[in-house]
Amino acid sequence: LIPIVKSGWIYVQSLYENEQDSHAALRLAQFWVAIIENDRSEIQSTMQWLLKNVDNDRFTFRFGIAYAALGDLDAAIRHHERAAQSNWGDANPFDPSWFCTKYVEALIARGRPEDIERARELVHIHKPITEKLGMVPIVVRYEELESLI
Repeated sequence: LIPIVKSGWIYVQSLYENEQDSHAALRLAQFWVAIIENDRSEIQSTMQWLLKNVDNDRFTFRFGIAYAALGDLDAAIRHHERAAQSNWGDANPFDPSWFCTKYVEALIARGRPEDIERARELVHIHKPITEKLGMVPIVVRYEELESLI
C-alpha cells in the first residue's frame, strides 16, 4: 500500500505548475505515508513545514485531518471550520462530503454540546449530497456518524 500511495502522490506532484505547489504535494505524500506508518514525528515535521510554506486556505481541510490524527481536536476543528467557510479550499466537487465526515468525526470526538449540534447540521447537509451522487461508502459513514449523535 505505501509504494502505491507514494507513486500516486508523485504523479499528483507532477500535475502542479510551480515548484512550491509541487514540493507541497510531495510533502503531503510524506504526510499521508507517515499517517499510514503512524510516524508521529514525521507527521509533526511535515505539518510544521506545510503550515510555514503553504497557503493555508488551499490546504486547510487537510490540516484539519492532520491535527485530528495528531490528537489536537481544537486545532483540527478550527481548520475544518475554516475549510467549510472557504468552500473546502481547492477540493474537487466530490471531496467536501468526504472531508466533512472527518470534520464530523472530530466534532463527535471533542463532544461539546455545540460540537454535537454542528455535527448534526453537517450530516443533515452532506448526507443527502452523497446519496444523490451515489457515494455509497460515504453515505454509510454518515449513517454510522449519525448513530453516534
